[in-house]
Amino acid sequence: MGISEKRLWFGSGRPFASLAFIFHLRVRRRHDSTSKVMSFCTNRFPLVGFKRVAVAFVVIYFFINTYSTVCFAQTCNRLSAEILDNQTFGTNSINSLTPDQIPYTYVTDGCPNDGHYTVRSSVDKTCYASSWHGVDQDHTPDDQNGNMLVINPPYKGSFYKQLSSGLCSGTTYELSMWVLNLNRIMPAGTCGLEIPHDPNLSMQIETVDGSLIETGHTGIIPRTQSPVWIRCSVLFTVPANTDQMVINLINNELGGCGNDFVLDDIQLKQCSSCRASKIYVPDAFSPNNDGINDLLDIYYVEIISSELTIYNRWGKVIFLSTNPENKWNGIYLEKPCESGLYTWVINYTIEDLNHQAKEYTKRGQVLLFR
Repeated sequence: MGISEKRLWFGSGRPFASLAFIFHLRVRRRHDSTSKVMSFCTNRFPLVGFKRVAVAFVVIYFFINTYSTVCFAQTCNRLSAEILDNQTFGTNSINSLTPDQIPYTYVTDGCPNDGHYTVRSSVDKTCYASSWHGVDQDHTPDDQNGNMLVINPPYKGSFYKQLSSGLCSGTTYELSMWVLNLNRIMPAGTCGLEIPHDPNLSMQIETVDGSLIETGHTGIIPRTQSPVWIRCSVLFTVPANTDQMVINLINNELGGCGNDFVLDDIQLKQCSSCRASKIYVPDAFSPNNDGINDLLDIYYVEIISSELTIYNRWGKVIFLSTNPENKWNGIYLEKPCESGLYTWVINYTIEDLNHQAKEYTKRGQVLLFR
């Protein structure tokens, strides 16, 4: 994945770009404490002049490695980018998700155990002997009693899926989400683990048949003294002949002690304009043999090739043509089709500004009436 922006996050969630540039830091977890680093340096070097500055940077470096994480982000450069989807998990009423969306068991308990999840407007600070943060409200701005997804993963793997439709092939989009590590900072050895598990997620964008489009990684999301929301995002381009994609969120850490988190505001933004349509399809036609609008007359402009498919209400193909001059007359198996809405899909190829052949997909519905 090409990285267009690197953000080094502290507990406040703000970028500290200057140190990231100086050190080109890749954040990893360190077991050395800041005090040990300072002691090591002061015992061996007088804190004067350049060495004092060097020691200061070393201390900061270890502080960053211990208490922060890197969230690699690819962001949409359009400030006014349109938000196409925004999963906020609703307000007031608390509902479970469908099994197609999440494989875990829904519970009403505000402190879900391994393999369970809940949808709530707040998280109690007394969960698991007060080892979780208390979260008074969700992340979504300006909503009342807004909900968030509270998850306790039992194993590595996919834990949330969401389908988005109506996308433009060849267009760039941004997928983003806000995540919060529920676990407070714990001493080493908690639960018998030198380092209790922390969330480490991937945002995977796939076609509906499971082909991978793009993947983004959050890296390890650190524990903090107080609850901290972190935004992570990734850019992707919709392939040719595709107008749907699946958001697949993956847990990369083990279950058990730790690895508890909340998600909110899973957003999809459009970062570039859709290719101007070279096809014009009427909203309706009337094949009643009166000589007026008897054919589904589609206008093609500067098309290299095209394939028109028409489906009935049950998804059965009732007309297929690769010749733009072959127009549908509302007949299937030599019988007139009933009045109603019919879905059409056109896969077509046009030449872009660089004189390269590009494939696109356009779909919609047409009303047949007699």
